[in-house]
Amino acid sequence: MKSTSLFGSLCAGALAFGLLAGATAPASAAPLTPDGPYAGPASEAAAVALMRRQEPLLDAAHRLRQAGAASLPGFAGIAVDPERATLHLYWRGPVPEPVRSEVRHLRRPSVRIEVGRPPSPRPGGTGEAPKASAAAGPATGTTDPAPRPPGRANDRSPVSGGALIITQAETCTTGFGVVSEATGKRQLLTAGHCGPVGSPWFNGDGDFLGNAVARHPEADALVIDADSSDRVWHGAVTETLDGIDDRARPVTGARTPEVGQYLCTSGAVSGTHCGLRVTRTGVVLSIAGTDVPGQIEAEQVGHIASAGNGDSGGPVYSATTATGPVLAHGMITAYDGRQTTPCSGAPTGNGRTCSWRVYFTDLTAVLKTTGTRLRP
Repeated sequence: MKSTSLFGSLCAGALAFGLLAGATAPASAAPLTPDGPYAGPASEAAAVALMRRQEPLLDAAHRLRQAGAASLPGFAGIAVDPERATLHLYWRGPVPEPVRSEVRHLRRPSVRIEVGRPPSPRPGGTGEAPKASAAAGPATGTTDPAPRPPGRANDRSPVSGGALIITQAETCTTGFGVVSEATGKRQLLTAGHCGPVGSPWFNGDGDFLGNAVARHPEADALVIDADSSDRVWHGAVTETLDGIDDRARPVTGARTPEVGQYLCTSGAVSGTHCGLRVTRTGVVLSIAGTDVPGQIEAEQVGHIASAGNGDSGGPVYSATTATGPVLAHGMITAYDGRQTTPCSGAPTGNGRTCSWRVYFTDLTAVLKTTGTRLRP
């Protein structure tokens, strides 16, 4: 593959897009807390402060699930509310005494727990959501660029999450570095709709990274046989996809997201965006005729673009400091084409579209499905 500028490919206009038909939420999908919309964080620093504040709430939610609350009759969901330091436990009917006892044990000044009936589901929940990916054709009129230091757009071995990857038909983003449970080999994850098994993947400078060795459509996951790191890229990108203040931050573990919590996304084409809030879980997307259950819906509370074409597979994570480790939660699957807004990074136009509402896979489920674990 000739070394080219990706932005040249985007400018060439040789883009193709697919649709995720019928992005639907079943009746069991947990809605956002019923207290109304939030103003949300005004900056990344404010978002980090909220993500730090939500940690004890997420720990309490995890303890309740470990205690078996989610498997008991009447359980109707959990939602966290960092602004009010409150965890909402939704229950239909009388709450069993073991659950009530666990709630009493978990309550503390930093964890207020409210138990009540679930809110009414949000109206709607059907429609079409374009894939958050772009098929880039060959660039024209470009020359081989001068060598540049590795970064998000031209990451090299070992490759971090949030980096640009290209195959013959698609431009996508790396998710997380993992290790095969069966072989112990280092591998890379990205979205399953990005390419088939056997597809070769390159960085933005055209350097070969590895071939796709496994695809799991039911989890929208693709495994690439490429050396990986235990880090993700965090920072903005320019219109030419060069990183601005990009930092490769270590990943310390994975956790299933809870409704109400705040997160960040890191797309190779859009850059990093924090201040997303989980609004629903249990969403089912149909991708190329395959139902992908267990998807999570999140909205950028300031209605700023959070993902668009080229960001598929990008990491979704939480961070409690401005520069330290992050906790993995998922990988970008799709954006909502009905809720569009101007793109960051590569601009809107030439077929590129972005949205403030995105859908992502639960990474803990992806790891089980692919038989991998996060890099230590």
